[in-house]
Amino acid sequence: TLPLMKKICQDVVKEGCVLLENDGVLPLNNKRIALFGRCQINTFYAGYGSGGDVKSPYKVSLLDGLLNHNAILHKGLMNEYINWTKENIPDEGWWGNWPLCFPEMPISNEFAKKISKESDVAVFIVGRSAGEDRDVLNGKGSWYLNDEEKEILNVLRTNFNKLCILINS
Repeated sequence: TLPLMKKICQDVVKEGCVLLENDGVLPLNNKRIALFGRCQINTFYAGYGSGGDVKSPYKVSLLDGLLNHNAILHKGLMNEYINWTKENIPDEGWWGNWPLCFPEMPISNEFAKKISKESDVAVFIVGRSAGEDRDVLNGKGSWYLNDEEKEILNVLRTNFNKLCILINS
């Protein structure tokens, strides 16, 4: 039943994606993408609670999924995130004390400006998770963006003409 379950899960993801607004940035086909946000690698795969601690038989990060579909990603930026996430492993918490989001890699204006000259579009992944015994909170880093995320978005808006925000939730 594993192949059938995989197909059902893929269909659920396709139907569960919601596009809030497209001002001409999408589709990303054949565009040089600058992928920002640690959840490209430290992807949230499930909500928390009774099913949240289940260890799935395989996981495909957002980065791996894009690479598997031949997305044109900025390699230097990708390597920065790969190295940074190896050195800054997120605390995944324990029952009822799981994180709602993970700390982000700081992005300087100068760094973003350099990356923007070699990219057509910036994609920023905002990661959130919640569930049984760890509900969404009415505050920063849960329902609202935290200060790190706001700063990154300000830097990206300043340096990129096209910006797409993806919520990993």
